[in-house]
Amino acid sequence: MANETFGLLCIGNELLSGKVAETNLAYWIQEFKKLGRRVTVAIMAPDERSLLVDTIRFIRQNCDILLMSGGIGPTHDDFTLPVLAEALNKPLVRYPELVEAIEGYYGENTNSHLLSMADLPEGTELLYWDQLLVPLFRVEQIYVFPGAPNLLRKKFSLLAKDLSSIPNYVHKIYTTFDEGVIAGPMEQIEQRFPGVYVGSYPRYDPGADYRVLVTMESKDKELLQRAYENLMTQDFQSGVLRVNSEEPKPVSTDS
Repeated sequence: MANETFGLLCIGNELLSGKVAETNLAYWIQEFKKLGRRVTVAIMAPDERSLLVDTIRFIRQNCDILLMSGGIGPTHDDFTLPVLAEALNKPLVRYPELVEAIEGYYGENTNSHLLSMADLPEGTELLYWDQLLVPLFRVEQIYVFPGAPNLLRKKFSLLAKDLSSIPNYVHKIYTTFDEGVIAGPMEQIEQRFPGVYVGSYPRYDPGADYRVLVTMESKDKELLQRAYENLMTQDFQSGVLRVNSEEPKPVSTDS
């Protein structure tokens, strides 16, 4: 998994109604940045079956790997796994090892709702079960996580070691320019140095000591340096207040 793109989907009516503040997307995006991975789609969606089927299929068409969270419990509105099976045109299959685990945990309180958690799309793999009470589910490059942030993070920390790539080197350039003035030079940098990504982020609050933050990123340190030196011509350099450079940090896989 070197150059794959990733899509993220967080499911739950409570996220869109404001009952629960969504934090999983922000967490994932920051973790993928540390891993040197590219997220191309991030979506929050309600518990609506037809909409979820369409959303899953849309993300799969535009991304190599999908991470989903939410809706895998025993309640009436937890139907992520049946929806995933529908989106993949796969039948649901009851996994005996999950049935055994559910019955072992709930004992005489086991019921049909709890046992429904053992029904997975055909071909689902159970990952990291030796380290988790409930495994991480994977089917066709789709990883299914619980919605609870603490459980999601514990499971993702185990997966992260397999997703790690080469993180980006970054230059952050704080300037006094207006965005329109530097749009041309930044566009030229991306055209002349493929593999270097340039962004601009204006500040409008009166307390800021800069007007636009320019970022330059690349996995290739030498290429980034050549692009940076090319950008820092006399005209551009005249509006630069300061530059912060960031080296990739080791990825932590602790839970």
